[in-house]
Amino acid sequence: MTLAVEVKGLRFTYPGGRQALSGVDLEVETGERLAVLGPNGAGKSTLMLHLNGIHTPAAGTIWVGGMELGPSTVGEIRRRVGLVFQDTNDQLFMPTVAEDVAFGPANLGLRGHELEERVEEALARVSAADTAHRAPHHLSGGEKRRVSIATVLAMYPDVLVLDEPAVGLDPAGRRDLITTLAGLDVTQLIVTHDLPLALELCERAVIMDGGRVVAGGPTRRLVSDAHLLGRHSLEMPFEFRLVEEQQARERLLGLVRASRAFYAGDPSPAELEAALTALWVPLAGRVMEAELSAQTEVERAEVRKWSLLVEALQSAAEKAGAVKPGLLARASDG
Repeated sequence: MTLAVEVKGLRFTYPGGRQALSGVDLEVETGERLAVLGPNGAGKSTLMLHLNGIHTPAAGTIWVGGMELGPSTVGEIRRRVGLVFQDTNDQLFMPTVAEDVAFGPANLGLRGHELEERVEEALARVSAADTAHRAPHHLSGGEKRRVSIATVLAMYPDVLVLDEPAVGLDPAGRRDLITTLAGLDVTQLIVTHDLPLALELCERAVIMDGGRVVAGGPTRRLVSDAHLLGRHSLEMPFEFRLVEEQQARERLLGLVRASRAFYAGDPSPAELEAALTALWVPLAGRVMEAELSAQTEVERAEVRKWSLLVEALQSAAEKAGAVKPGLLARASDG
């Protein structure tokens, strides 16, 4: 099957010398909704502006539906790739919504009844038919966003590119947007900092940083990887942090109970060494995490007990000759 979008080795430098894209490679399947994540300045919006020829790359190639983007194909590529800007005011400028939605098809030569049908169809696809005769500046933020999408859908694009579509929306508007995008049968690239939105809409995501794609895969795997997100100035969604902290607390309390039961016996040096491998090393690396994630006085009390037990275990192990003095402290530091 032909890819909806294929990008290879894309490079671009803005006037003044700032390199925005440093060899981007990207593939998007037909019908896929792909989330493009990353910090500010990563090159996400610059990449999107290349997909329909607004920017011309210094190097690299772009194909849309198998057609290579170039001077002779840019007109057709711009019909195939519809871009929804972050600021809706960049897209809505006519006296009425219907005129805004009609603007693109009219420039393609549509007139009369055919043009009216195209406008009605596009507005219906985003559940905004009742806004047709209203002035765009009288719309709510969510209505403006849906109408902006309609102006692009009226061109019958093969690929819909949305730059931060949820910015500035209240919860109801955001929910309407998610419902709208989920119902569209068109390939979508969604540039967003809204990781829960990406998780709900997109099975796959890529992370951009420093002008290139640095990670990609199932969205759920990416947004649940706190270390990966942290390296690229992104933050794990709150619901994932809650689950991770709860799992960490359960693991820690389980190890506390295990170490308490173990220390109640009279272990030999060999048993102590085995216990240190199984208990101390995993626990030592989580001391700070335990202290930070303890939410209740009961949990904090468990952490204090754990600390005392581990100190006692360390002392007993050193006295029995299972380990050299100070070894455990060095292990925990490492």
